[in-house]
Amino acid sequence: MAELTSEPVEERNRRWDEPFGDEPLDAETVARILALPNFANVSTTEFQAWLPLDKIIANDGRLRRYQRGEVIIRKGDYGNSLFIILEGGVLGLPNSIKSEKQSQAQKPRISWWRSIAQLLAKAKPPEYRPTRRRGRDTLGSQSRVPSGLGKIEISDVLRLPTTLALQAPQVFGELAALTGRQRTATFAATDNDTLLFELRWQGVRDIRTWSTPFRQRIDQLYRERGLVSRLRECPVFHHLDQRALDEIAKESLFETYGSFDWMHRFKKEKQADVSRVIEQETMICEQGSHVDGLLLINRGFARVTERVDYGEQAIDHLSVNDVFAACLHISVAISELRRRPTAGA
Repeated sequence: MAELTSEPVEERNRRWDEPFGDEPLDAETVARILALPNFANVSTTEFQAWLPLDKIIANDGRLRRYQRGEVIIRKGDYGNSLFIILEGGVLGLPNSIKSEKQSQAQKPRISWWRSIAQLLAKAKPPEYRPTRRRGRDTLGSQSRVPSGLGKIEISDVLRLPTTLALQAPQVFGELAALTGRQRTATFAATDNDTLLFELRWQGVRDIRTWSTPFRQRIDQLYRERGLVSRLRECPVFHHLDQRALDEIAKESLFETYGSFDWMHRFKKEKQADVSRVIEQETMICEQGSHVDGLLLINRGFARVTERVDYGEQAIDHLSVNDVFAACLHISVAISELRRRPTAGA
Protein backbone atom coordinates (compact mmCIF):
# COMPACT_ATOMS: atom_id res chain seq x y z
CA MET A 1 0.00 0.00 0.00
CA ALA A 2 2.91 2.36 0.62
CA GLU A 3 3.78 2.29 -3.08
CA LEU A 4 0.33 3.60 -4.00
CA THR A 5 0.93 6.84 -2.08
CA SER A 6 4.62 7.30 -2.88
CA GLU A 7 5.84 10.54 -4.39
CA PRO A 8 6.69 9.15 -7.87
CA VAL A 9 3.23 7.61 -8.15
CA GLU A 10 1.60 10.87 -7.09
CA GLU A 11 3.60 12.74 -9.71
CA ARG A 12 2.60 10.19 -12.36
CA ASN A 13 -1.07 10.46 -11.45
CA ARG A 14 -1.08 14.26 -11.65
CA ARG A 15 0.68 14.14 -15.00
CA TRP A 16 -1.47 11.47 -16.58
CA ASP A 17 -4.65 13.18 -15.44
CA GLU A 18 -3.84 15.52 -18.34
CA PRO A 19 -2.45 13.39 -21.20
CA PHE A 20 -0.11 15.15 -23.62
CA GLY A 21 -2.61 14.66 -26.42
CA ASP A 22 -6.35 15.17 -26.34
CA GLU A 23 -6.51 11.64 -24.96
CA PRO A 24 -4.04 8.77 -24.44
CA LEU A 25 -2.77 7.07 -27.58
CA ASP A 26 -4.49 3.81 -28.45
CA ALA A 27 -2.79 0.42 -28.20
CA GLU A 28 -2.23 0.13 -31.96
CA THR A 29 -0.43 3.48 -32.13
CA VAL A 30 1.67 2.65 -29.05
CA ALA A 31 2.73 -0.66 -30.61
CA ARG A 32 3.71 1.15 -33.82
CA ILE A 33 5.90 3.59 -31.90
CA LEU A 34 7.57 0.92 -29.77
CA ALA A 35 8.48 -0.95 -32.96
CA LEU A 36 10.64 1.98 -34.11
CA PRO A 37 14.46 1.58 -34.09
CA ASN A 38 14.64 4.32 -31.45
CA PHE A 39 13.10 1.89 -28.95
CA ALA A 40 15.09 -1.13 -30.06
CA ASN A 41 16.33 -3.20 -27.10
CA VAL A 42 14.09 -1.21 -24.74
CA SER A 43 12.61 -3.98 -22.61
CA THR A 44 9.29 -3.56 -20.84
CA THR A 45 10.68 -5.67 -17.97
CA GLU A 46 13.07 -2.85 -17.04
CA PHE A 47 10.17 -0.63 -15.98
CA GLN A 48 8.33 -0.58 -12.68
CA ALA A 49 4.83 -2.01 -12.42
CA TRP A 50 3.42 1.42 -11.57
CA LEU A 51 5.19 3.02 -14.56
CA PRO A 52 4.86 0.66 -17.57
CA LEU A 53 6.50 1.66 -20.84
CA ASP A 54 3.33 1.47 -22.93
CA LYS A 55 1.50 3.82 -20.54
CA ILE A 56 4.37 6.33 -20.73
CA ILE A 57 4.11 6.34 -24.52
CA ALA A 58 0.31 6.58 -24.41
CA ASN A 59 0.05 9.40 -21.87
CA ASP A 60 3.25 11.39 -22.38
CA GLY A 61 3.21 11.22 -26.18
CA ARG A 62 1.01 12.59 -28.95
CA LEU A 63 0.83 12.60 -32.74
CA ARG A 64 1.25 15.79 -34.74
CA ARG A 65 0.64 16.21 -38.48
CA TYR A 66 2.16 19.03 -40.53
CA GLN A 67 1.93 20.20 -44.12
CA ARG A 68 4.85 21.17 -46.33
CA GLY A 69 6.54 24.32 -45.09
CA GLU A 70 4.83 24.45 -41.68
CA VAL A 71 7.24 25.32 -38.88
CA ILE A 72 7.34 22.65 -36.17
CA ILE A 73 9.71 24.29 -33.72
CA ARG A 74 11.53 27.60 -33.98
CA LYS A 75 15.10 28.43 -32.99
CA GLY A 76 15.25 30.44 -29.78
CA ASP A 77 11.94 29.19 -28.38
CA TYR A 78 12.02 27.18 -25.17
CA GLY A 79 11.05 23.57 -25.67
CA ASN A 80 10.28 20.56 -23.51
CA SER A 81 9.76 17.67 -25.93
CA LEU A 82 11.45 15.60 -28.60
CA PHE A 83 10.07 14.43 -31.94
CA ILE A 84 10.34 11.20 -33.91
CA ILE A 85 9.44 11.26 -37.59
CA LEU A 86 6.86 8.60 -38.50
CA GLU A 87 5.98 9.70 -42.04
CA GLY A 88 7.33 12.36 -44.39
CA GLY A 89 10.40 14.52 -43.91
CA VAL A 90 11.70 17.41 -41.84
CA LEU A 91 14.26 20.11 -42.58
CA GLY A 92 16.48 21.57 -39.86
CA LEU A 93 17.73 25.15 -40.15
CA PRO A 94 20.50 26.02 -37.66
CA ASN A 95 20.36 29.68 -38.66
CA SER A 96 17.36 31.83 -37.85
CA ILE A 97 14.88 32.35 -40.68
CA LYS A 98 11.65 34.31 -40.75
CA SER A 99 8.44 32.44 -41.41
CA GLU A 100 5.51 33.98 -43.29
CA LYS A 101 3.74 34.61 -39.99
CA GLN A 102 6.74 36.46 -38.57
CA SER A 103 7.09 38.55 -41.73
CA GLN A 104 3.43 39.53 -41.63
CA ALA A 105 3.72 40.40 -37.95
CA GLN A 106 5.65 43.62 -38.64
CA LYS A 107 3.40 46.25 -37.11
CA PRO A 108 3.15 49.75 -38.62
CA ARG A 109 4.06 52.70 -36.46
CA ILE A 110 1.11 54.18 -34.64
CA SER A 111 0.44 57.76 -33.62
CA TRP A 112 1.02 59.24 -30.18
CA TRP A 113 -2.74 59.58 -29.59
CA ARG A 114 -3.27 55.97 -30.59
CA SER A 115 -0.64 54.85 -28.06
CA ILE A 116 -2.40 56.77 -25.27
CA ALA A 117 -5.73 55.22 -26.25
CA GLN A 118 -4.25 51.72 -26.07
CA LEU A 119 -2.87 52.37 -22.59
CA LEU A 120 -6.28 53.51 -21.38
CA ALA A 121 -8.17 50.68 -23.03
CA LYS A 122 -9.21 47.65 -21.03
CA ALA A 123 -6.55 44.94 -21.18
CA LYS A 124 -7.47 41.80 -23.11
CA PRO A 125 -6.32 38.25 -22.37
CA PRO A 126 -2.86 37.76 -23.93
CA GLU A 127 -3.70 34.45 -25.53
CA TYR A 128 -6.51 31.99 -26.14
CA ARG A 129 -6.43 28.34 -25.19
CA PRO A 130 -9.24 26.19 -26.59
CA THR A 131 -11.24 23.96 -24.28
CA ARG A 132 -9.85 20.43 -24.06
CA ARG A 133 -11.81 17.88 -26.06
CA ARG A 134 -12.68 14.72 -24.19
CA GLY A 135 -14.33 12.86 -27.03
CA ARG A 136 -12.83 9.96 -28.93
CA ASP A 137 -10.58 11.22 -31.76
CA THR A 138 -9.24 9.35 -34.71
CA LEU A 139 -5.56 9.27 -35.59
CA GLY A 140 -6.02 11.91 -38.25
CA SER A 141 -8.15 14.38 -36.34
CA GLN A 142 -5.97 14.19 -33.25
CA SER A 143 -2.81 15.05 -35.15
CA ARG A 144 -4.09 17.80 -37.46
CA VAL A 145 -3.24 20.56 -34.98
CA PRO A 146 -1.52 23.52 -36.69
CA SER A 147 1.71 24.62 -35.06
CA GLY A 148 0.83 28.31 -35.18
CA LEU A 149 4.47 29.17 -35.98
CA GLY A 150 3.87 30.03 -39.63
CA LYS A 151 5.27 28.59 -42.85
CA ILE A 152 8.49 28.87 -44.83
CA GLU A 153 9.19 28.27 -48.50
CA ILE A 154 10.97 24.91 -48.54
CA SER A 155 12.27 25.26 -52.10
CA ASP A 156 14.14 28.41 -51.06
CA VAL A 157 15.77 27.11 -47.89
CA LEU A 158 16.82 23.83 -49.50
CA ARG A 159 19.51 25.78 -51.34
CA LEU A 160 21.11 26.87 -48.06
CA PRO A 161 24.32 24.93 -47.27
CA THR A 162 23.60 24.52 -43.54
CA THR A 163 20.25 22.74 -43.77
CA LEU A 164 19.79 19.29 -42.24
CA ALA A 165 17.35 16.92 -43.97
CA LEU A 166 15.76 14.26 -41.73
CA GLN A 167 13.53 11.34 -42.61
CA ALA A 168 11.65 8.66 -40.69
CA PRO A 169 12.48 7.38 -38.12
CA GLN A 170 15.02 10.03 -37.13
CA VAL A 171 14.81 12.07 -33.91
CA PHE A 172 15.09 15.82 -33.35
CA GLY A 173 14.43 18.24 -30.52
CA GLU A 174 16.16 16.08 -27.92
CA LEU A 175 18.47 18.89 -26.75
CA ALA A 176 15.64 21.03 -25.37
CA ALA A 177 13.85 17.96 -23.98
CA LEU A 178 16.92 17.03 -21.95
CA THR A 179 17.97 20.49 -20.81
CA GLY A 180 14.81 22.63 -20.89
CA ARG A 181 16.81 25.26 -22.79
CA GLN A 182 16.10 27.11 -26.02
CA ARG A 183 15.73 25.30 -29.32
CA THR A 184 18.99 25.41 -31.25
CA ALA A 185 17.44 25.22 -34.72
CA THR A 186 14.22 25.76 -36.65
CA PHE A 187 12.54 22.64 -38.06
CA ALA A 188 9.86 22.59 -40.75
CA ALA A 189 8.01 19.83 -42.63
CA THR A 190 9.24 19.12 -46.16
CA ASP A 191 6.30 16.95 -47.21
CA ASN A 192 2.55 17.20 -46.94
CA ASP A 193 0.99 15.10 -44.19
CA THR A 194 4.28 14.73 -42.32
CA LEU A 195 3.43 12.73 -39.20
CA LEU A 196 5.46 13.10 -36.01
CA PHE A 197 5.42 11.47 -32.60
CA GLU A 198 6.10 14.04 -29.88
CA LEU A 199 7.22 12.90 -26.41
CA ARG A 200 7.18 15.42 -23.57
CA TRP A 201 10.18 15.70 -21.26
CA GLN A 202 8.63 13.72 -18.40
CA GLY A 203 8.30 10.73 -20.69
CA VAL A 204 11.84 11.18 -21.98
CA ARG A 205 13.06 11.34 -18.39
CA ASP A 206 11.23 8.19 -17.28
CA ILE A 207 12.25 6.05 -20.27
CA ARG A 208 15.82 7.33 -20.01
CA THR A 209 15.87 6.50 -16.28
CA TRP A 210 14.74 2.89 -16.60
CA SER A 211 16.14 1.86 -20.00
CA THR A 212 19.91 1.76 -20.48
CA PRO A 213 19.76 1.34 -24.30
CA PHE A 214 17.43 4.34 -24.67
CA ARG A 215 19.57 6.43 -22.33
CA GLN A 216 22.72 5.59 -24.27
CA ARG A 217 21.06 6.41 -27.59
CA ILE A 218 19.66 9.78 -26.45
CA ASP A 219 22.85 10.77 -24.63
CA GLN A 220 24.88 9.98 -27.75
CA LEU A 221 22.62 12.25 -29.83
CA TYR A 222 23.10 15.00 -27.27
CA ARG A 223 26.87 14.48 -27.31
CA GLU A 224 27.01 14.63 -31.12
CA ARG A 225 24.62 17.53 -31.69
CA GLY A 226 24.72 19.88 -28.75
CA LEU A 227 27.23 19.19 -26.01
CA VAL A 228 30.06 21.33 -27.42
CA SER A 229 27.72 24.28 -27.94
CA ARG A 230 26.38 23.76 -24.41
CA LEU A 231 29.90 23.80 -22.93
CA ARG A 232 30.73 26.94 -24.88
CA GLU A 233 27.80 28.72 -23.21
CA CYS A 234 29.29 28.06 -19.78
CA PRO A 235 31.54 30.96 -18.62
CA VAL A 236 34.22 28.61 -17.30
CA PHE A 237 34.71 27.12 -20.79
CA HIS A 238 33.90 29.98 -23.18
CA HIS A 239 37.60 30.90 -23.71
CA LEU A 240 38.56 27.41 -24.91
CA ASP A 241 39.13 26.59 -28.59
CA GLN A 242 37.23 23.96 -30.56
CA ARG A 243 39.83 21.25 -30.04
CA ALA A 244 39.76 21.62 -26.26
CA LEU A 245 35.94 21.62 -26.17
CA ASP A 246 35.82 18.49 -28.32
CA GLU A 247 38.17 16.75 -25.90
CA ILE A 248 36.11 17.77 -22.88
CA ALA A 249 32.91 16.62 -24.59
CA LYS A 250 34.47 13.24 -25.32
CA GLU A 251 35.28 12.71 -21.64
CA SER A 252 31.97 14.02 -20.28
CA LEU A 253 29.48 11.96 -18.32
CA PHE A 254 25.75 12.59 -17.95
CA GLU A 255 24.21 12.22 -14.51
CA THR A 256 20.76 12.91 -13.06
CA TYR A 257 20.00 13.59 -9.41
CA GLY A 258 16.95 14.47 -7.35
CA SER A 259 13.30 14.70 -8.23
CA PHE A 260 11.67 16.46 -11.15
CA ASP A 261 8.67 17.05 -8.92
CA TRP A 262 10.74 18.87 -6.31
CA MET A 263 8.56 21.98 -5.94
CA HIS A 264 5.46 19.99 -4.99
CA ARG A 265 7.38 17.98 -2.40
CA PHE A 266 9.15 21.09 -1.07
CA LYS A 267 5.84 22.83 -0.40
CA LYS A 268 4.39 19.73 1.24
CA GLU A 269 7.43 19.13 3.46
CA LYS A 270 7.69 22.81 4.35
CA GLN A 271 4.13 22.78 5.64
CA ALA A 272 4.81 19.68 7.70
CA ASP A 273 8.35 20.09 9.05
CA VAL A 274 11.07 22.40 7.71
CA SER A 275 13.83 20.20 9.13
CA ARG A 276 12.81 17.38 6.78
CA VAL A 277 13.44 19.38 3.59
CA ILE A 278 17.20 18.80 3.47
CA GLU A 279 16.83 15.20 4.67
CA GLN A 280 14.68 14.41 1.63
CA GLU A 281 17.22 15.81 -0.86
CA THR A 282 19.48 13.59 -2.94
CA MET A 283 23.18 13.56 -2.03
CA ILE A 284 25.46 14.31 -5.00
CA CYS A 285 28.80 14.40 -3.24
CA GLU A 286 29.65 14.40 0.46
CA GLN A 287 31.94 16.62 2.50
CA GLY A 288 35.25 14.85 3.12
CA SER A 289 34.95 12.45 0.19
CA HIS A 290 37.55 12.22 -2.58
CA VAL A 291 37.15 14.85 -5.31
CA ASP A 292 37.20 13.32 -8.78
CA GLY A 293 35.20 15.59 -11.09
CA LEU A 294 33.90 19.00 -12.05
CA LEU A 295 30.13 19.17 -11.82
CA LEU A 296 28.37 21.51 -14.25
CA ILE A 297 24.68 22.11 -13.62
CA ASN A 298 22.77 21.85 -16.86
CA ARG A 299 19.26 22.11 -15.44
CA GLY A 300 17.77 22.66 -12.02
CA PHE A 301 19.24 23.73 -8.67
CA ALA A 302 21.59 22.46 -5.97
CA ARG A 303 22.14 23.27 -2.33
CA VAL A 304 25.69 23.37 -0.91
CA THR A 305 25.92 22.61 2.80
CA GLU A 306 28.61 22.02 5.41
CA ARG A 307 28.51 20.14 8.68
CA VAL A 308 27.83 22.25 11.75
CA ASP A 309 27.67 20.41 15.09
CA TYR A 310 25.09 17.67 14.47
CA GLY A 311 23.42 19.18 11.45
CA GLU A 312 23.94 20.78 8.03
CA GLN A 313 24.14 24.50 7.27
CA ALA A 314 23.42 25.80 3.76
CA ILE A 315 26.26 28.01 2.53
CA ASP A 316 25.41 28.38 -1.15
CA HIS A 317 22.88 27.54 -3.87
CA LEU A 318 23.84 26.61 -7.42
CA SER A 319 21.90 26.86 -10.67
CA VAL A 320 22.45 26.54 -14.43
CA ASN A 321 26.08 27.05 -15.55
CA ASP A 322 27.42 26.93 -11.99
CA VAL A 323 30.26 24.48 -11.32
CA PHE A 324 31.37 22.64 -8.21
CA ALA A 325 34.45 20.57 -7.16
CA ALA A 326 37.76 20.04 -8.99
CA CYS A 327 38.25 18.27 -12.29
CA LEU A 328 39.73 14.92 -13.09
CA HIS A 329 36.75 14.24 -15.33
CA ILE A 330 33.79 16.35 -16.42
CA SER A 331 30.30 15.42 -15.28
CA VAL A 332 27.46 17.22 -17.06
CA ALA A 333 24.18 16.71 -15.24
CA ILE A 334 20.95 16.76 -17.22
CA SER A 335 18.58 16.97 -14.31
CA GLU A 336 15.62 19.02 -13.22
CA LEU A 337 17.04 19.16 -9.71
CA ARG A 338 20.62 18.66 -8.51
CA ARG A 339 20.41 18.91 -4.77
CA ARG A 340 22.54 18.92 -1.66
CA PRO A 341 26.16 18.53 -2.75
CA THR A 342 27.78 18.99 0.68
CA ALA A 343 30.78 21.29 0.77
CA GLY A 344 34.01 19.40 0.20
CA ALA A 345 35.90 21.05 -2.64
